[in-house]
Amino acid sequence: MVVEISGRPVIVLHGRFPTYRDVHAGDAGPDVLELQHALGELGLSTGANSGVFNAATARALKTLYTRLGYRPPGERVSTIPTASPATGPGSGQSKMLLPASEVVYIPDTTAIVDDLQARVGKESKGTVMSLASGGLNVRALLSPEDRPLVSIGQSVQISSDQSGTTRSGRISAIGHYTSGTPGSPQITPAPGSNPAASGLTEGSGNSGHPLTVRPRKTLPPDWIGQDLKLTITTASTSGKVLAVPVSAVYGSADSATKVIKLLSNGSQKRIDVRTGASADGMVEVIAAGNALRPGDRVVVGR
Repeated sequence: MVVEISGRPVIVLHGRFPTYRDVHAGDAGPDVLELQHALGELGLSTGANSGVFNAATARALKTLYTRLGYRPPGERVSTIPTASPATGPGSGQSKMLLPASEVVYIPDTTAIVDDLQARVGKESKGTVMSLASGGLNVRALLSPEDRPLVSIGQSVQISSDQSGTTRSGRISAIGHYTSGTPGSPQITPAPGSNPAASGLTEGSGNSGHPLTVRPRKTLPPDWIGQDLKLTITTASTSGKVLAVPVSAVYGSADSATKVIKLLSNGSQKRIDVRTGASADGMVEVIAAGNALRPGDRVVVGR
């Protein structure tokens, strides 16, 4: 149940067929079949899902309402002393009604309350609530300098400092350079929802390429609105390498790339190097003749 209106619940069930009528005991059709499947997913047996609102469907629906703490709708005593598919044998059996105003079907098993217009004690008109379904995405900004290194389909690690957990995903979209878009990676509802509800609106003063990451598995609901860390591996080495801080590498007048090594006697020695992959402020260096070894000290910030 997502909301109560005038003392009656609005129940969200899993399905794709839209609600278009009140469903009475004895009715048949694809909407009844969808109701039976949805009740079955909740562990409420409707017997053979025939698409006919039978006695088993009525019992399952009554159980659902009872669990939610509401009186089953449209319950009345039949005055017909004959058996029917909806009431079972004999007279005096309860008959059920599922009002169209008390059920909403969504195509996914999870959804986010995207917008809520109703207020307790206030009269509501038009749309009371908007739901966004279809999973959660992560949006961020990619700097122009990093854009050539990133492409759609690359793997991404999504980290939440707040929960201390990490999930995996892949890049699903990269937009053109723009300004005034959000900078910190944040979870957003799937496309089609209201962007203002996620806190990701224009005018934050940041610029870059909008980046969308689609998680491989559903993200926890409590990640919604969090600032997240995205790690994208653009290159990797085949094994361990010798690395120094990026600020330790400089270009000399003869166009060579060098590193200044601190010797044990306090003197300095310039070492020619070739650079390789870089990440997290470190860069791979290769020096001829093992002129640099693990543990050597180098000058930084030259």
